[in-house]
Amino acid sequence: MSSRKISLNGMKSGVENSPFSPQSNFLTLKESYIISASRAEGERHEVEIDDDENIEFVFDDGTSWFGNPATLHELFPEIDLSKRSVDDVAELPFSLSGGTDSRSIKSAALKVFNVFAKKAVKQGVKELAEYLEKKLLDDQSGLYQVDAAFELNKYKSVKTDSANLLFLHGTGSSTKGSFSELHGSDLWSEMNKVYKNILAFQHETFTKSPLQNVLELVQQLPDNTVLHVISHSRGGLVGEVLARFCYDDNGFNEVGIDLLKRVGRKEDVVCIEAIKAIMSKKKIRVERFIRVACPARGTSILSKRLDFYFNVSMNLISFAGGTLAGPVVDVFKALISAILDSKNDVNILPGLEAMCPSSPFLKVLNAPDMIKGNLAVISGNANYSLSLKALVVIVSKLVFQNDNDFVVDTVSMYQGAKREKPIQYFFDEGAEVNHFSYFKNTKTRQAILTALTSRDEKLLSFKEYTSSGLDESQRGVFGFEGGAVFYDKVGGAKPIAIVLPGIMGSNLSKEGSGVWINYLKLVSGGLTDLDPIKPGIKPTSLIKTSYKKLCTYLSDEYDVVTFPFDWRLSVSESAKYLNDKIKFLLSYKQPIKIIAHSMGGVLVKEFILNHGTTWNQLNKSSGFKLLMLGTPWMGSYRIPHVFAGRDGIIKQLSTLDFAHSTEELISLFTKFPGILSLLPVRAVDRDYSKREVWLELQKSSQLVWNIPSKEVLADFAKFRKNTIDNAGSIDFTNIRYIAGKDDTTQIGYEVVKGELQFKLTGKGDQSVTWELGIPEKMKNTSSLYYSNVTHGALACDEKLFPAIKQLIQTGTTDLLSRTEPVVNDNVNRSLVQTQHEEIFETDEVSAIHKILGLPLESVKKKPSLPTLKVNVSNGDLMFSGYPVVVGHFSGDGIVSAERVADNYVKGELSIKHALGNYPGDIGSHQLLIRREQEFKGICVVGLGEVDKLSSQGLATTIEKAMIQYLLDYGKKDQLSSGQINGISVLLIGTDYGGLSVDSSIRAMLLGIQNANSKIELIKPGQINLIQHVEFIELFEDRALQCFYSLKKIMNSTADEIQIEFRSTKIKKLLGCRKRLLMESKSDWWQRLTVLSENDSVKNTINHLSFYTATNGAREEKKSFRIMRL
Repeated sequence: MSSRKISLNGMKSGVENSPFSPQSNFLTLKESYIISASRAEGERHEVEIDDDENIEFVFDDGTSWFGNPATLHELFPEIDLSKRSVDDVAELPFSLSGGTDSRSIKSAALKVFNVFAKKAVKQGVKELAEYLEKKLLDDQSGLYQVDAAFELNKYKSVKTDSANLLFLHGTGSSTKGSFSELHGSDLWSEMNKVYKNILAFQHETFTKSPLQNVLELVQQLPDNTVLHVISHSRGGLVGEVLARFCYDDNGFNEVGIDLLKRVGRKEDVVCIEAIKAIMSKKKIRVERFIRVACPARGTSILSKRLDFYFNVSMNLISFAGGTLAGPVVDVFKALISAILDSKNDVNILPGLEAMCPSSPFLKVLNAPDMIKGNLAVISGNANYSLSLKALVVIVSKLVFQNDNDFVVDTVSMYQGAKREKPIQYFFDEGAEVNHFSYFKNTKTRQAILTALTSRDEKLLSFKEYTSSGLDESQRGVFGFEGGAVFYDKVGGAKPIAIVLPGIMGSNLSKEGSGVWINYLKLVSGGLTDLDPIKPGIKPTSLIKTSYKKLCTYLSDEYDVVTFPFDWRLSVSESAKYLNDKIKFLLSYKQPIKIIAHSMGGVLVKEFILNHGTTWNQLNKSSGFKLLMLGTPWMGSYRIPHVFAGRDGIIKQLSTLDFAHSTEELISLFTKFPGILSLLPVRAVDRDYSKREVWLELQKSSQLVWNIPSKEVLADFAKFRKNTIDNAGSIDFTNIRYIAGKDDTTQIGYEVVKGELQFKLTGKGDQSVTWELGIPEKMKNTSSLYYSNVTHGALACDEKLFPAIKQLIQTGTTDLLSRTEPVVNDNVNRSLVQTQHEEIFETDEVSAIHKILGLPLESVKKKPSLPTLKVNVSNGDLMFSGYPVVVGHFSGDGIVSAERVADNYVKGELSIKHALGNYPGDIGSHQLLIRREQEFKGICVVGLGEVDKLSSQGLATTIEKAMIQYLLDYGKKDQLSSGQINGISVLLIGTDYGGLSVDSSIRAMLLGIQNANSKIELIKPGQINLIQHVEFIELFEDRALQCFYSLKKIMNSTADEIQIEFRSTKIKKLLGCRKRLLMESKSDWWQRLTVLSENDSVKNTINHLSFYTATNGAREEKKSFRIMRL
């Protein structure tokens, strides 16, 4: 048995006194150390860890991470670099570094290091999982009824004359574990009022698949049951399956069933047939479905690493329970230990395999066929949290690359079966958000209540889901029209520029119908039409998105010729067509320039090697230049990454194609000699013409796919030998190279204990490393240039175009650097890659960009805000529920309602006005808040000049004032428990300001909503946002007018303002007044504004203009010329 030593600074603790599971049924605490804060403190200890032992790191925030000796390397990859020699002992760091993606957390201090020995127990992963399930379910499995005290009672009967509420809990949980925090809340009270029967389905989430769960559920539900479903986490997958059968007896289409059969999912098929038989008789319906934090496309945390999932779950459950010890945590650790021994085989636990992004179950669940029914999604993203900072660092470092709630990728929460009606979602974000907090947090509770009780299809505070948050202007650009660019006309009067695309950059068609790139074909399983055995496919054009802008840019000075080629086929075949094209173009006697992107440069290399006569003629021709953009001259390790099923390209294609498995798509790619031509071909690299190399790659990928045929391998062997023997003798005089730059690029891989481990470098462009891509003879020469553009964008990033033009014209440019960028190839890149990118989106734009390697700026989803509750009060300002907002024009006196409010604050406004310290300009404001007094205070907002107030100006000044109001008075510790943060407003700007009542109300609500949004973005979860807006008016007719305007705004489906009535009646306050509707009397003075008009030539006053306000939204003007005597 092997072992390794590490050293640490700290104090050795007696295991009998340690709080970390000393009485474990499964593990024995062997050694425990309290880690010092620095080398100057504590003693140095050397700790020897055997390979079959387990270790645990406990951080200063209480986070615990349990694993085996390999976990040392995963959490602290720098640990090996601390060794100065082979015999030296690596030093355990004092803290865990956060890196660049750890959500502003730089590090987490290590507090305790434990070493565990395993007890002689016979339970394997499945047995331990079953044991843990029983403990978590409290031995209650099946359908239960939930009473008002949130106690579970065995299901007896259910009335079918009204809808029943059904809870579906999450993974490793129970009904109480997922939903008990609802008990005692307003939401729970409302649920008990609305529903006669509240049901809960207790089910096994580790050892049974969602299909098995649904089968057991429908067996217990009576005929014609109408359900309103609330699910948490994996419970959403159970709900998705149930929803599929509610409106279609078949549940899944035949294409999906065939896929399950081909990949050996016989149990899934049997379950589907059994559910189908029951549902066809029982006619169960899901009327409403509120899906909370569901891994509808899977979760990154279960991408081949079960131990990561159980570590995170253990921490979140412990965090909720307030302890890291106890029988449940003990079983979690034992289960993690067993999982590591089983090499993280996710297939052992079908309930978790269903959440793995590569699961065939998820593929058929997300099939593009539409189902009926409404779906409301509650999603979230966990931000910086002091209480979980180490967990944030770990999951960012090892698991997640994008938004998540510690367990589920946020974008996965929006996926699932496609609906005929748009999915509506409520997104929450903040330090208090995590996978187990949705039913505790006030905002998401309110959103759930809205989704359960709303009678309108459009849910207040919810938004319609539009893929990855892309701007609408980015959508629909890859349809059948306009997806191609083709230039072929040469007039003979201009130089000629030939543009060669990279791999997958040419459109392929058969008999006029697009085969690649065709989004609809991809999602319907048409990718297999690219099989080389199917004849008639021809390259027709370049893909517009990648090459249109460059071709257009060059066309002013060049006759542009695009050269599409069939990237599936051998480059030697395509080189023959390129040879013919170049011979033809040479006849024009014009300078020829070649711009070859990526694989296009490999094709040019093959042309040079195989067609020497034409190449020599071209190379000697006047003005010739060849510019390569990120060409993998000697290959790329991204190609093995694709064949291993780990690359974003293959994952995106697999996510789109619901009819074929990942293995089937990889097997298709192994038939393409063109793809193999991009493999590393140096003599020092693996020889991919050898069958044993492919067998090693296939086996270590842990996928089952067909290796290339003898014919394809023979073609590659010939290509490789030609490159090794002859590429070094090419004349590079007229060749230039632009190398791109990205954060990481595959630089190689190793097979360690049967596991495939890729290595990364910062010296590359995401697809091609500088070491392999740049020809050896061009390195450190004036022909080589560097840019900070990623591989896929090298031919479409417009900031490169001037440099490209200079290089093909003169062979040199001062717009790019000739110096290799300084890259710190630190341990996070140069050692083993632990994160695997997962793909969840299937919309056209993001999918095609991913396939083509193009960067795509997506609009980050903003947190959903609570719906503003509004009401109208009729009465005196003294009795307003909150501080009152009034407006003040520049240069105006204190009049009308502002004067009344001044009296209530004992003239403080008058004093500030007299001192010149008073609002006037748009955006200025004054707050005098008296929350504990009868009159709650006043907020004066500047309205600018009297004749220039607009709706936009009013919204801006309200927003600025409300931001200040929230910052000063909205902190959670400043409001008593349960107190609502609100504001009272007048109909500002509707009299002398000239705004209509509708415009004034809409502008003020928009300003308040914007203030809420900005505060939540900057200080998520720290400020009580404005939830209630009271409109207060002295006169009854004005209050009525205000009420009807609010009702109109609320009923407008197109309005961006989200409001609902707190009360549908006008609240009568003391001091309310009535008046005749025809009364035109105003509390305002009749205003007269006098302005001087200068003579610009004589610089003297020429006119006096008099402005007087009318009763409408206009002013009359008269001008008088000054007569000088």
